[in-house]
Amino acid sequence: MSAKEQAQFTIQSLLARGLGATEVARRTGLARASEVWGGDEPLDRPAWYVWLSGVPGAYKLELREAESGQQGGWRAWFTIRYYPSREDSTFERFSAEERTAVLGGLLDSTGTPHIGMASRIPPNLFVVGSLEWASGSGSEATVIGLSALDRLLAREESGATLRDVPGWRLGTHVLTTLAGIHAQMDRRTARRILLSRQSGLELVVAGDQFRWRDTDETIQAEVALLFQAPETGSLVGDSLLDGMREPGAHVAADERFAGKCRHPPALEADPRIALKVSHAWFGGEAVAEDRIACAC
Repeated sequence: MSAKEQAQFTIQSLLARGLGATEVARRTGLARASEVWGGDEPLDRPAWYVWLSGVPGAYKLELREAESGQQGGWRAWFTIRYYPSREDSTFERFSAEERTAVLGGLLDSTGTPHIGMASRIPPNLFVVGSLEWASGSGSEATVIGLSALDRLLAREESGATLRDVPGWRLGTHVLTTLAGIHAQMDRRTARRILLSRQSGLELVVAGDQFRWRDTDETIQAEVALLFQAPETGSLVGDSLLDGMREPGAHVAADERFAGKCRHPPALEADPRIALKVSHAWFGGEAVAEDRIACAC
């Protein structure tokens, strides 16, 4: 299979297996998922809608590109979109154009775009972050990463705020769930978590023109989670993870684990990009001695 086909199969299979295992779905917060098909969806960009427990809106995970790894395996990038419900506490922080799409009937009762209406929603709307997935040769190691601004800030030239969406917070929900399902269903455990940050950007809008500029008001953050089977050495996984690191980014936290469910409740090196550490990341039957603790 091509890298894109492997990435598509991985996500499709992961969501299906997660939904089929009631206890895994409960632990990871996966409520529902469906493949996006028909309508205006491009055939070469597979996508999935995902609904999470306790999150009032709906997510869309769209496969943007994929490539083969230099030493085997593959690497893929996904765009994360979030469609807030009108009851969502983040709703008013989305742009007027996004709120109009929600209130104007472009979304159906599930909170996702109506089939045939997706083309009426500009592709720059509802984006909250990017997910990266890398699998080593033989799947002996997997790295799942998130890249997002802590605040997706858009302003007019005058300084008036048009959009101020908590991209990092919304994106971590998807990361936590997918990483948890992978750990539980594929019998993998988190061995390392690398959290990094660098200066952020804001979008400046002038009519139908826009540009990005540096700002101290936002942070660009990346996190990479390394998963391996308990008996697998760390060299391959570390090489895979290091290949995903953003050059020049400041390391905020670099946590290693011995394959057991003993971990801090969160990485809080920077409160603006805090990351909860999920019990579900520490595996299924492969770490049976910790299963009870990891299921809490």
